[in-house]
Amino acid sequence: MMPIRPMLPIRTRPLAAILTAVALCLVTGLAAPASADLTVKGDAAAWREVVAAYGKLNGLAGYRMKTTMPQGSMVMEVAPGSGAMHSTMQSQNGDAEVIVVGGQSRMRTTMSGAPSGWRCVNLPQMPRLSDPTAFQGTVDIARAPDAAIDGQPMRVYLYTMQGGAGGPMGGAVGVKTTLYVGSDNGLPRRVVLAMPRGDQALDYYDYGAPIQITLPPCAPGS
Repeated sequence: MMPIRPMLPIRTRPLAAILTAVALCLVTGLAAPASADLTVKGDAAAWREVVAAYGKLNGLAGYRMKTTMPQGSMVMEVAPGSGAMHSTMQSQNGDAEVIVVGGQSRMRTTMSGAPSGWRCVNLPQMPRLSDPTAFQGTVDIARAPDAAIDGQPMRVYLYTMQGGAGGPMGGAVGVKTTLYVGSDNGLPRRVVLAMPRGDQALDYYDYGAPIQITLPPCAPGS
């Protein structure tokens, strides 16, 4: 993962960890334009189903996601139509919020030593896994046995993404993903990413929520 570099220097190590966690969630939260530079290996029909599931998700007025990490717990609100996202993270070291609207980003945190108010920040360009067609490189996909989450039947897909040279993931960096899609509604329910420090699971819920996100002004001096 690339570290996030705020416009205002902040050297607090716990804050950097929180921002890295925020970046992880951002890659699964916002859609990007489709890319033609994608090669599909394995079950091409399964990949079309994955693309369709995320396409349906990104066609909603809004939805929410939640995850738990070593740094704490996080909830994200996403409004795909406006390209907006609001994440709130709680940790033992303090809370952090990030808002993204139209490519502009704001952050504030209650951590010790951090500046107060909303700060203008630059978030790095990263692969957005919520729009698989935006990925550049190769994907190898297979179906897994059906499963259930909270008693609801799920179709399960296993795929590994390998980034092409110059693509958003750099060189051949694999992202192994397990995706659970509701058999009844065709929407992503859970995605599990195989990260270097352990699997990271994110759950989708509140499909179609009327989420409205406003970009706050930056604090003076940020």
